[in-house]
Amino acid sequence: MELPDNITFMALACGEVPHFTTIAAFISGHAEQVEAIFEQVLLICDADGLLGKELFAIDGCKMSSNAAKEWSGTFKELKEKRNKIRQQIKRCIQDA
Repeated sequence: MELPDNITFMALACGEVPHFTTIAAFISGHAEQVEAIFEQVLLICDADGLLGKELFAIDGCKMSSNAAKEWSGTFKELKEKRNKIRQQIKRCIQDA
């Protein structure tokens, strides 16, 4: 097993390397806290201009998705689709 090369991590972990299942169990057991911290990290990264806002990926995270062609596109195209849907909703509410 390859040892991490981050000196701070090595010092805090006393030279131990946690198994991925240990990390997964910790995250599962503290989901709300991890979510809150992750949100704060993303907000800080965004404020510092570190997010490209074109692609977002989390390694090993399973999420349901809809990769259908009609839901793919640029941010501009998706905003236009969202606006059309909002207009349709408004019309339906007015008709009702």
